[in-house]
Parts: sequence; C-alpha cells; structure tokens
Amino acid sequence: MTYIDLINNFWERYYDDPFSSAEVHLYFFLLNEYNRNSRTNAFELSNRRILLTTGLSEKTVIAARNRLVQRGLLKFDAGQRRAKSPIYYLDLDWNNSSKEVSKKGGKKGGKEVSKTGSSYIRVKSIESNTPQPPEGDVAPSLNSKARILFEEHFKSLFGEAYYWQAKDAGGMSSIIKKLKFQREQKGYTNTDDEVLNALKVFLGTITDGWLFQNFSVSNINSKFNEVISNAKEKNSNGKQQTTTNKYEQKRNDSERRQRESMERIVAMREEANRRRKEIESVSPTG
Repeated sequence: MTYIDLINNFWERYYDDPFSSAEVHLYFFLLNEYNRNSRTNAFELSNRRILLTTGLSEKTVIAARNRLVQRGLLKFDAGQRRAKSPIYYLDLDWNNSSKEVSKKGGKKGGKEVSKTGSSYIRVKSIESNTPQPPEGDVAPSLNSKARILFEEHFKSLFGEAYYWQAKDAGGMSSIIKKLKFQREQKGYTNTDDEVLNALKVFLGTITDGWLFQNFSVSNINSKFNEVISNAKEKNSNGKQQTTTNKYEQKRNDSERRQRESMERIVAMREEANRRRKEIESVSPTG
C-alpha cells in the first residue's frame, strides 16, 4: 500500500465503526513515524517515545493499540524489556521476508508488551496486572452510539438515510464535547446514557428554519450556540405563555363566577316577584 492507501484504508474502516480519539491519535502518530522512516514498513519504536510524544497514558496506549490490531490496521512485534523496542508494521500487504528494521525508536523503550504465540495476532499487557479489553466484540464508543442516534433521528424527520461523511465524525465529537461542557456547568454528571439523552433533546429543538432545512452534523456543530440560544428563548417564551395563560384562565374563571352570581340574584328577584303577585291575586279586595 502507498502512504495515501494507508490513510484511505483507515478512514474506510472508520466509516464502518468509528475509532476513539486515542486510537486515531495513536494510528496517525505511528503513520507519521512510518513516513519519517522513508516508509519502511517495519520500524522500531519505544513505548516511552510514544507516551512522551502523544501525551497518552500507558493504559490508553495499550487499549488503543490492541483495538488497532483487532481492526487489522497494524501488526506488532514485541520487544524485550530494556534491550529492544517493539517493531511496528503498518502495511500488512508488505512482504515480511524483505523487511528492514529502522532503529528510530531507541532501545530504552521502558515496559514492553510480552507476546504469546504469534505477536501479529494478539497484543498482551505491558504489565501482567494491567487489564486488557476483551478479545472479540468491543463495546461501541460514545461517538458510535451518537452516530446511530443521529442517523435514526434524521430518518425519522426526513424519511431517508443520512449520508455520513468523514468530517461528521469530528463534528459529532465536538457536539458531544460541547454538550458535556454545558452539563458540567450545571453540575450534571456525564454518563454515556445521560449525554445521549442530552443529544436527543438537543437535536429535538431544531424544528424549523435554515438549520432544519440543512440538517447535518457539521452545520449543527457550527451553529451549536445558536441552537442553544434559540432553545432557551423558546423555553422562556413557553413559560411566559404558560404564565399568561394561567392569568387569563383565572380572569375568565372570575368573570364566569360573577355572571353566575348575578344570574342567581336575578332569578331570586324574579321568583320573589312571582310569589308576591300570586299572594296579591288571592288576597280579598277592599
């Protein structure tokens, strides 16, 4: 594969099931190292350098690396602690028998991943007591769940499938980040279910106007503050209208009671006059 082929391959897999931000970060860091090493497929790289350059934690790197291996985007030849750094392979179509290892990563790579069986199939923990994600099915990320929610919402509105683009992944991540910030400002927690519910409510406030007619992740992300502002205004107007309706209802009730009271008084007077006339009609004349 060419350098561009590797990038395109990554995004094709991303469309099927989005990667986490850590997985994206790690892959493109490794891809950059591959490019710096004159695109020699097998290159040596210490764990220490990965941690220092990416800023990711050791646990996060392990999980992200394991996920990339499971998705078939890289292979990994474990190193030896304080003796040899791991060797990475990004172009899996490369002829393994002709690989030349670049020594770019250095030998002091810190804690290495131990290997059992084929190192190209399974990445073990750097430390034996470090928990690893389960083999096989991996729980969908928050971004994946958000994508499903968005696509279902879009279809319910417009009766057709939403065409998901590469830029939508970043846009959805940004929307989620903004929603989390809004909730944190109000002292709310941010579990996946809570954030997804907030996203559902947020999308539900877009019911008209230009944004509704151009309903897309990127447009909604760019108009996030405007959507929030409009939702608050609608909510405020709704409360004001509710208050006005209550006052109007009270006034109407008061007027109704007054009318009923006057009608009873008139009826009582008419009844009194009728009875007076009956009495006068039967009284002896003078």
